[in-house]
Amino acid sequence: MLRPERAVNLVETAETIFAGLQEGMGFAEALIRAGRDVPQRTAKDAQTIIELLMWNRALHDEDFRNRVSRHYDALDAGAAPIFEGLMAVLKRTPRPPFTPETMGAVITAIAEGLAVRAYLSPGFYPEQLFGWIVAALSPLFTREEDDERDATQYVVDLPLHLHLPDLDQR
Repeated sequence: MLRPERAVNLVETAETIFAGLQEGMGFAEALIRAGRDVPQRTAKDAQTIIELLMWNRALHDEDFRNRVSRHYDALDAGAAPIFEGLMAVLKRTPRPPFTPETMGAVITAIAEGLAVRAYLSPGFYPEQLFGWIVAALSPLFTREEDDERDATQYVVDLPLHLHLPDLDQR
């Protein structure tokens, strides 16, 4: 059931990104353009439908979950070359603990979650949302050659300006 060669959505999206880069677009612009219809394509992808059905069964059947989980190694490995290619173009490498396989798994999960919600609440999300999310996560997932920070240190170093109430004064 889970066959990487049937998961065409990622390949189509990557091809659109590469085409945008060849047209002279920046990465973020090409990604946002390529991601506009990812939720709609993901919702209609047979692989997604099968995964959602398997998820429902796996919630209640541990033996089934154990048998199916082994197949995800092949799916994740199948996505890795696409992420390796994108990183090469951007002259970036994985930021520990991320790997091309984990990047693919996280981005697939985002696409699948948006696919479900896009069809349950049409028009609620901006069509650029998938691209924005992946663009925002790219610096977390990847790093430039001279950046030695892992994901935790990267997040700690983010210049977040959140003003939270003092929880000690409650």
